[in-house]
Amino acid sequence: MREQEIALAGLPAELDGLRVAVIADIHASPINDVHYVQGIVNRTLAAKPDLVVLPGDMVDGDAGTQAGNIAPLSQLRAKYGVFSAPGNHEYYSGYNAWARVYRSLNLGYLENQTRRVTIKGRTLAISGIGDPAYGRLSQQNSDPGMPEGLPPDIEAVRAQARGADFHLLLAHQPKLAHENAAHGVGLQISGHTHGGHVLGMDRWLVAPVNNGFVRGAYDVDRMKLFVSNGAGLWAGFAVRLGVPSSIDVLVLRRASN
Repeated sequence: MREQEIALAGLPAELDGLRVAVIADIHASPINDVHYVQGIVNRTLAAKPDLVVLPGDMVDGDAGTQAGNIAPLSQLRAKYGVFSAPGNHEYYSGYNAWARVYRSLNLGYLENQTRRVTIKGRTLAISGIGDPAYGRLSQQNSDPGMPEGLPPDIEAVRAQARGADFHLLLAHQPKLAHENAAHGVGLQISGHTHGGHVLGMDRWLVAPVNNGFVRGAYDVDRMKLFVSNGAGLWAGFAVRLGVPSSIDVLVLRRASN
């Protein structure tokens, strides 16, 4: 568990102190199995967040054989809700099948969609967008010759968030942060990079393919970007050196200027 304050321009005073738990990149699989995921859920609930968000890559493998590994996520609860968005791995093994699983687990799955939450009289818009991995084909798709899911559409969620007091965006890959900042987002929460996996490699390999964004908080114009190290580990590169996995609890703070 890693708790940190994050200062946000334009955050209403009523939202100051809001605790947002971030569970990114679980990559649930026969390795990061149901017991591993249950541990993540237990730690998150113990932190007593006001809001829980899951910005993609919750799984590895097909829904038919792997859905049981993320079943504990249905236990997640928070005062203002639980929300999730797709990552690239959701597109790799049958997007539509996984989307049905996430909806059955009540994970507030947002596919270029926005939900509004009222907090102390203020409106927080929470959006999730599709991933640039859209278009990749999978043998687990209903039709293996046709892509499933949807590409990211920041214009769509901007329109849905219009009039809200603050806009929080779940966008799995951080590399589109500058484009999203130009559309009035106040805070973008991402994953995807796993913090760079290995110190040193994070800068010379991971950063260049993610527009310089690897882990932690960044100022992107007037938007804040937070990139989580992720709560799991991808079996395709099962190495971390100096970059531990984490469940992040962001304590939102109103910036002084």
